Amino acid sequence: MAAYTFVWDLGDFGIALMTILNMIALFPMSKEALKALREYERSMKEREQMTKTEIFGGWCR
Repeated sequence: MAAYTFVWDLGDFGIALMTILNMIALFPMSKEALKALREYERSMKEREQMTKTEIFGGWCR
């Protein structure tokens, strides 16, 4: 049983290390990520408006 505990602890350590390294890498990229999110949300809103216009034939404003 002790061998399995060591393997699980080693796996947990690996996941924790990977998470920490990813967070360190993502913080400098957060500005670009938020910019991309805003652009995506804007394009989805425009797409929704275009769909409504197509469905209602311009009567929806």
